Amino acid sequence: MSKPTVLFLFLNIAFFNIAQTKLPTITLDTSLVSKDFGPFGNVFDDKKMVFFGENHTYENSNQLLKLKSILHLHKKGFRYLAIELGAGVAFLANEYIRTGNKEVFDLLNEGFENGQKNKMYYLLLALRKFNENKPLKDQIKVIGVDYTRYPVYSLKAMQKIIEMKQCQNDMDTFYEDIKTVGTIDLSARGIGFANLREPTTENFDIRFGFKSYQNRLFELSVRNIVQDFHNDTIKYKDALGEYYAPFKHITDQLGATAKWYKGEGINVQMHIERERNMVNNIKAVLKKDSLAKITGQFGRCHIRTEEYDDDCYSFNLNSMVERLEKDTTLRDKILTVPIFYTQTDNIEINENSDVKLSDLILRNNICIYNTSADLLSIKGMNSDSKFVLINSYWAFTSMKDILEKTEFQKNDQTSKRKQFGNELLKFESHYFQYTNNINIDLGADLLPFHYLFNGVSYQTITEDGEQSSFSFNAIKPVSVETDSVSFRYTNWFLRSAVGYNLIYRHHFDLFVNYNFTYGIAKVREDRGFENSEYTYDFKERVSQYRNPYFNIGADLGMRLKFGAVGLFALGGYQLDITNPKWRLKGVIPHSKGLQFSTWYVSGGVSILF
Repeated sequence: MSKPTVLFLFLNIAFFNIAQTKLPTITLDTSLVSKDFGPFGNVFDDKKMVFFGENHTYENSNQLLKLKSILHLHKKGFRYLAIELGAGVAFLANEYIRTGNKEVFDLLNEGFENGQKNKMYYLLLALRKFNENKPLKDQIKVIGVDYTRYPVYSLKAMQKIIEMKQCQNDMDTFYEDIKTVGTIDLSARGIGFANLREPTTENFDIRFGFKSYQNRLFELSVRNIVQDFHNDTIKYKDALGEYYAPFKHITDQLGATAKWYKGEGINVQMHIERERNMVNNIKAVLKKDSLAKITGQFGRCHIRTEEYDDDCYSFNLNSMVERLEKDTTLRDKILTVPIFYTQTDNIEINENSDVKLSDLILRNNICIYNTSADLLSIKGMNSDSKFVLINSYWAFTSMKDILEKTEFQKNDQTSKRKQFGNELLKFESHYFQYTNNINIDLGADLLPFHYLFNGVSYQTITEDGEQSSFSFNAIKPVSVETDSVSFRYTNWFLRSAVGYNLIYRHHFDLFVNYNFTYGIAKVREDRGFENSEYTYDFKERVSQYRNPYFNIGADLGMRLKFGAVGLFALGGYQLDITNPKWRLKGVIPHSKGLQFSTWYVSGGVSILF
């Protein structure tokens, strides 16, 4: 075997056989399958509460993680999903996943412009599908344990309850008061009302809240509504029937939030009151259902240890858990699992490990890390944390981008699509332009300056967006004949490439590749037959001149996909790294300076199988 061939095989093996160790991951989609929590073992089995500590900036990946965690914990007896939102939003969400009431669901999208969906949209769609046809005791229930961040949604919930009970006429002017206050201009200086048919400008982005109370007219109106309800509570109890309890809870939380946010003279530090309110709302669930098991995600970053440009009204999740554990029945029954983020948290490989961080934590994933492995050093991680989750998504990755990794949404239904893990057969063409003076040595215009290679490639794309390919390409042979000699020129190459999909959508990909090429350029010289003066034999006078070449290169490309068929195009640069000793400079002098370094463009058709 020749030296060039041996070198090619060695480099190709090294290129593709790099051992990787990676943390187990949790698939984020809206399917009702949750099978990726195996690494946790039985740590959830004896717990009554499991809280995940999130960073609210990563709201889209957080929502899907919330779905997967409650689906898994449901198998362990967990039925309650606590959200860091108020009673009004929770009522609307719970009413939808319990009954499928589309009108209630649509109320949650008010305040979002241009057809955008509320932050829990896909979570609630999946939970509704999960609850369908299950007995009430086995259904997942949403509970809002925080103060009322977004009071307009509470007013909408109260209005909807009255409409569902059809008791508008039994509540004097209370129903009209609620509708009117819900349309107040919520700008800081607003003193008027919007058109009743226009949706509210308030939306429940978890990162922003409580700002509606800054409008003095709105604040006073809310306080009056709460007072009016308590003045006639017996009459309203008869009219509302089974909905009286949630209606009263929403109203009480509105009043408590206005008092907490605006204050009434000197009070305790604000985040302490918020912790107390959350603890009381969680305890209320246990008082009603002593066997209840509760899970949820809460802002792990809400600890006042740094300066904020805006009011945060932060609370300490660990402190909230300690308050709950004052109840002896909950001692050692609460587990907190922190979520760390590669984009914002200080995560490093320990000095005693030889694994690369990029190999251990793959991009765009939720990874499960068992701290006993002692591979990572994470700033802020408690020493008693047995498991942590690591989120490697970009903070502002859209829900669509996350879902398109494994599925796409159509008509509000969940449909799976094989996105990553594809195998492609590609028919491709490559265009190069080489400058050479070999034609001077041959005395004929044989070697072209413009090359079009055609070939076939096999490509695989992993679930993490990485791709690799192997291809064979060749030019159409070129022949030239003179009076005394004929030449035939051929050129072919083998190329191996690895890359990554920067964008991987339903119909469009953007990718980058790094490649290694081994090729042979060959000239065949044919001078006819030589007649021997001693025999009647004829000897064919043929010479072949081979020039091997090795290139490394990089390219950037895009792919348009139409079902199983796609079109792709790319452009890049290759660098010739061939050892000059392998050139045929003794026979063809100008081959010594032959270079295959050049820019190139490529394109073709890909078939998914």
